[in-house]
Amino acid sequence: MLLRTSCLILFAALAAAPVRAQEAAKVCSDGRTIKIASQWNQLTTTLSAEAAAAHPLHYSISKTLGVQGAWVEVWDRPKRLSRKAVAIHGDGEAACAGCEDAEQTPEGLFLMIYDPAGVRFCIDYCGNSPIPRGDYVSEMRVGKKPDEDADESREPAYLLDSPELTGRPIRLEEGSGSIDVVLWGENLIQSTRVYVLTGEDQSPKSKASRDYLYSRTLDLRSVLVTIPSELRNKPGVLTAYVRDSSEAQDIESGSGQKIIVAAKDSPVITSVEPQMVGCCGKDVSVILRGSGFTEDSEVKFGDDHDKSIGPEVTFVSAQELQLNIRSEELEDLDGSYARATPMTLSVVNDPLHLSVPVEVRVEPTSKFEHGQSLAVVRAISPYPVPMMDSQSPEFLVLEIEGDNFRPNDVVYFNVVYGHTDRTRMKTEYVSTHHLRAWLPREAWRKHRLSFRVVVQTAGGLCAAEAFEDLLE
Repeated sequence: MLLRTSCLILFAALAAAPVRAQEAAKVCSDGRTIKIASQWNQLTTTLSAEAAAAHPLHYSISKTLGVQGAWVEVWDRPKRLSRKAVAIHGDGEAACAGCEDAEQTPEGLFLMIYDPAGVRFCIDYCGNSPIPRGDYVSEMRVGKKPDEDADESREPAYLLDSPELTGRPIRLEEGSGSIDVVLWGENLIQSTRVYVLTGEDQSPKSKASRDYLYSRTLDLRSVLVTIPSELRNKPGVLTAYVRDSSEAQDIESGSGQKIIVAAKDSPVITSVEPQMVGCCGKDVSVILRGSGFTEDSEVKFGDDHDKSIGPEVTFVSAQELQLNIRSEELEDLDGSYARATPMTLSVVNDPLHLSVPVEVRVEPTSKFEHGQSLAVVRAISPYPVPMMDSQSPEFLVLEIEGDNFRPNDVVYFNVVYGHTDRTRMKTEYVSTHHLRAWLPREAWRKHRLSFRVVVQTAGGLCAAEAFEDLLE
């Protein structure tokens, strides 16, 4: 069943806002003029049938002679909401029958992906409602209701949510020459610009000097940037931010991504033993060998927000550290599977002296199989998803590109962020990197009431139609 917002949405207190009458006139082939007019202003809040009837439609027929019948219709195209016969008078009124059955134009379109076969936990609040169960991927806004008074010189129609960088810190080594790196984030589009801040205050609103970097957006979640040589000729910490090129300088916001330029004399890991550890239920020991280790060296999980292993590190020598890794680090979040991704370990002497990370893989067992890697949506075509109207095809095909898709994956849509009333779309699994889904027109289209007066004569039908003016 298609997702629906509440019934019609009409302005409940016309006195609270300027009321503009909508009127249309039509000169019929026999020379008579018919008119239809209404006082509906905009779709904003639900009215009962009684309240809707209190604001009648007005119609007029310049010549009634020869008119065999007349009726008034209310439309929310492509649906006709009502058809009501009216008296054949020069002037008349009719209740706005069916107006309360219209729908509100959605504010935004959100897509989610689930694997219904992975019934490991319940998504959001489940209760007794038939909400999808399984592995949750992500929810992202892919469509936005057009702004009636948008200043297109400042904000393009495609700008949905502000771009931001969300990736974990990246390590570069002090040296000469420029280098290309990939930064990770969300809502990255072709007009996204990347800049870096240095100095103590590295917040996006700081007055510190900033350097805009050459960049090329790869997809919605990644952008390739060039770090020039002058930014890596000495140890330091940079913070990269993004903004859309249409945004003003004073409205920058969002998270940043750290870029650490490590000192040349940083610790070095030359080997790790073992390179694969067993899962699960007990702690494991790992030995790191290399150079530059100290009694104050820490070992951090680079894949978990740089969480420190803490007191579980034993300093043996400047060339060896012994680690005790707790069993829960070998499991997935709910302890049902062996972790699917390797552990990433790095040695840190201080914020600017840190090693290149190394990986330790986790071996599954008959009891703890490898957990599935969650899917990542990288691109959607078309993007943003255009709002449809009554002339659009019944379905819009969406091409979804990403990683780790599975044959069981299903795409859902929602027009209210975070709401639990999600609706399943017809989904085709193409490959681990490609899903195809069919978005129903009724899920993402403009809703616009119109009112028609129709007269029938021996010569045929003649109609005049007035539109409420929400989305002129």
